[in-house]
This record gives sequence, C-alpha cells and structure tokens, in this order.
Amino acid sequence: VVTGSYTANDEQMSTYESSIQKIFENDPLFKEIIQLLLGEDSHQVRARLQYLLGTMSVMNTVFSRTRKRDVTTDMSQAERKPHFCRIDLTDEEQADYDAVIEDYTNDNSYTDYWGEEQITQGGALGLVQKKRLAASSVWAYLNDESDLDRGYDDYSSCTDSKVDKLIEVAEEVFRSGGVKKIVVFAVFRKTLKYLNIRLKKAGYNSLVIHGQVSNRADILQQFKTDPNIHFLLSSEVGSEGLDMQFCNSLVNYDLPWNPMVVEQRIGRIDRFGQQSPVVNIYNFVVAGSIQETISERLLERK
Repeated sequence: VVTGSYTANDEQMSTYESSIQKIFENDPLFKEIIQLLLGEDSHQVRARLQYLLGTMSVMNTVFSRTRKRDVTTDMSQAERKPHFCRIDLTDEEQADYDAVIEDYTNDNSYTDYWGEEQITQGGALGLVQKKRLAASSVWAYLNDESDLDRGYDDYSSCTDSKVDKLIEVAEEVFRSGGVKKIVVFAVFRKTLKYLNIRLKKAGYNSLVIHGQVSNRADILQQFKTDPNIHFLLSSEVGSEGLDMQFCNSLVNYDLPWNPMVVEQRIGRIDRFGQQSPVVNIYNFVVAGSIQETISERLLERK
C-alpha cells in the first residue's frame, strides 16, 4: 500500500492511499512481472525480472556506478587484472574485412548534386553495425549461419588472428595450474557458433549460450562440472543471472558500447565465492577497427 499527501504552502490539503496493484494495473511491464513471480523460478526468469524492474523504475536513467570494493570491508576479494590484447589482422583478413565494409558502403551510397558520393542516413547507421560484425569475426560474418549450425566452416583454411590469440590466452591460463575454464563473451551469435567450431578443431571443447538457447542453467552446470569442457561461449544473455565464480578468467572477444555491460560480464566471475586472489580480464581489440574506438570510449566513461 502506498500512502501520501498533497500539500500547498506547508498546509496539508488532502491525503490518499492506494495499492501498487492499482497504480500499475494498466502497465504491461507490471503485468509481466506478476506473471513471472507466479510462475516457476529459474536463472532466466530472474534475469528478466531484474530487467523489467529496472525498466519500470523512475531512477532507470540514473546510474549508480559504485565499485564493489567501495562498499565492502572484505579485503580478501579477488583483484581484477585487465589485459589489453591488440590484434593485428593478416593481409588476407584485412583484405576481406575491407571488402565487407566497401561493399556495404557502395550498396548504401548515392551521388549528390556536386558529384560527391554520400552514404544514406540509414546506411550510416547500418555501417557501424557492419563494422562491428566484421571486427568481431570476419570469417564468422562471411560464413552462412546454416553451415555453422551444421558445424561447417567455409573458411577453415584461413588464418584467424583473434582465434589464435584466444588459444594463446587459453594456454597461458591453463599453464598457470588454476581452473582450466574460460568464459568468452561476444556480442554476435554467429561469432559464438564459429568459435565453437574453431576451438573444437584446435582440440578444445566448448559450450554455447545465446538468446535462442533455453536450457542455459543446464549448460552452465555442465560447464562447471565437466572437466573436459574448457570454454563457455556466451552472448549478453550470460552476463545477467548466471553465477560463474568457479572461473577466474574471462575474455571480452568483442566489446559493447555500454561500460555497464562490461561490468555485468565481469560480475559473473568477480563475485562473492570467488576463490582465486586474481581474476584475469582479457579485452580483445582488432587494430584499426571500430573496436579501438569502442575501447577508447569505454576508457573515457570509466
């Protein structure tokens, strides 16, 4: 029940009393929250509830970016150790990356009155996304998703500098004698499916979580308990509601614009119950790509 009063010139004018149910009875978000609360509990449901409550809040445009170490007296918590991994593409990779961008630009451009080539307004917005897709993984982008679903990589003979770096990181982590498991976050679903194929070819087993995967809790349990599973490849759906403090290494295979999304990712392993004194965060950035711009923006917002 919510109670309150209207006042004017410090004199009480009237009082009111109402219920939360009455206030939000026509709000579709509130209705969905009630339905979820009355249903079965799961990590997916909890993540959805967190999102809905944050969306409904009148404070949802105000960010409280308090760091965990600022609100706890537990000095035994893990130290975050970031690693900046700048990756240079091979000539072949760079040529195909440039071709993707050039083809898109040509398809979305026009010649203006003065004979200058201009990209359309919609094309300009799409170009940013195209650059992010190609920088995430140019071979994943060029592959057909149906082939990836069948475990087939049309570019299996091509060198992949980012995958090579990921394997280098894995070897470094596994040599340390700690937990032989790494969480890898990527924005795009095709990148995750492609990585699953490439890592298997290199002798590593992985599991994949993205928006079309419903049994995320089961996959997480398998990742936790099966010693033969080395990687969990996850989209942003894995950055909310899933606890992975049994891992101490995380790779941002590509970076989102929002620094709070990065924080959510790291929060999956840097949480109470983490036994390692250090959690390692590897941030992959392709040289000369839009990922460098995103990385700079994230550093500016810290």
